[in-house]
Amino acid sequence: MVALLDSHPRIAMSNEAAWITFLRKAFLLSSTPSSQWVDDGEGFRTPGILPERYTRDFALSFLTTLEPFVHEFFRRIAGPGKAGPGAAGLDGHDYYGDKVMSCNDLAFAIERFPGATFLQLVRDPRDMIASTFAFQNKQRAAWEQATFQVRVDHMNTFLRDTTAMLKNQRNLLVRYEDLITDVETRSREIFSFLGLSITPEENTFLQGAAQKLFTRHGTSESPTASIGRWRQDMTPEQQAACNSGLESVLLQFGYAV
Repeated sequence: MVALLDSHPRIAMSNEAAWITFLRKAFLLSSTPSSQWVDDGEGFRTPGILPERYTRDFALSFLTTLEPFVHEFFRRIAGPGKAGPGAAGLDGHDYYGDKVMSCNDLAFAIERFPGATFLQLVRDPRDMIASTFAFQNKQRAAWEQATFQVRVDHMNTFLRDTTAMLKNQRNLLVRYEDLITDVETRSREIFSFLGLSITPEENTFLQGAAQKLFTRHGTSESPTASIGRWRQDMTPEQQAACNSGLESVLLQFGYAV
């Protein structure tokens, strides 16, 4: 999805740059008085550093000051000729963005970027769990310590909570399976939602770049092979645990239990 969006000349995307995470945690630090501890529940814990009477003004000033930084960051990653003609960065008809990394990041983005547009890409959470186990064999990461049930609970909470947060936002829901099986139609729907048309750059991407990208980052032999992989990758006990623990979100997004 990120690569598809970034292929459009009027969209600039970063890929897991975590700039929303950076802004959120820096805002937490600057808005927490020295008499308290910052704890975002994701491993970031540190004492506040400012006197209480200054924290709110400092935090709000920080976000205001960082707004030009965000524009400049995306101007740089977009490259020459990618951004619109607006003097302050991307013009009013362009988009920039990134993956949202957590529920906390999404809540922060909704609150601090009230004009944001969201694309909610949902994949069968059972395949997501199977993919995390396969990916850790390619690249060691913190996820490798998580038990199977922890991953099931995480996917259930993440899908439930993010969907609730996006309910009243400008948001388009896209199922991974629908995008993979009919990438041209779904891509047109995505760009139409954004008020943009398919360009020669997107046609080039759709004609081969998507498969090349999957080859580099996927953990299945092909995009279509990644659909329903949980049936082969999971034991019957694991399948039952997924269907039980994820039943409500599976049904919500149209996946058979």
